[in-house]
Amino acid sequence: MPLPQHEEDLDDESLLVDLSRGGDKSAFARLVRRHQKRIRMVVATYVHRPEDADDLAQEVFLAAFRQLPTYRGEAPFGGWLAGMARIQVLRHLRAAGRLKRMDSSSLNELLDDAEAAQLNEAPDAIAARERDLGALRGCVEGLPADRAALVQRYYFGGSRLADIAQDMGKGEGAIKVALFRVRQALRICIERRMSVGKA
Repeated sequence: MPLPQHEEDLDDESLLVDLSRGGDKSAFARLVRRHQKRIRMVVATYVHRPEDADDLAQEVFLAAFRQLPTYRGEAPFGGWLAGMARIQVLRHLRAAGRLKRMDSSSLNELLDDAEAAQLNEAPDAIAARERDLGALRGCVEGLPADRAALVQRYYFGGSRLADIAQDMGKGEGAIKVALFRVRQALRICIERRMSVGKA
């Protein structure tokens, strides 16, 4: 089925999804272009080497194309893609050995639960989660560079307190205090953003 020529039809996401399900590659390419920046950002939150993030984002879209028949349209397509991105990231981290602290059975349960939650999650819950994550991203981006680097290393890079303290020439207690203050600042920032969003 060829892509319609009317501009308003080209912007209708549900139409693009339907056309993609029918095998229209140009419609799916348009969906990819529409969502690639956001999906790349979701992946890059967890996978920090740019080439790995690019490869993984591409895998997300390949998986999405294969899984299009399972998309029921009850949630926004972008939220569905973001859920798939998180699942792909978990798989990548497991394969890369970055989740060594979890035994394989609990990681497999986590993946199964994440997949089931993604498929069964109500659209309102997906939208709320995306709003919360957007607020968190904005707040982390607003941190001073040294605090953002600390958050990155500890929460996303898996660095231990002792390693961070040694690299920064500080004691572990100072790093704990800094992380506590960052968490407080993020909480206040998120609450502020959320209250503005409700007004």
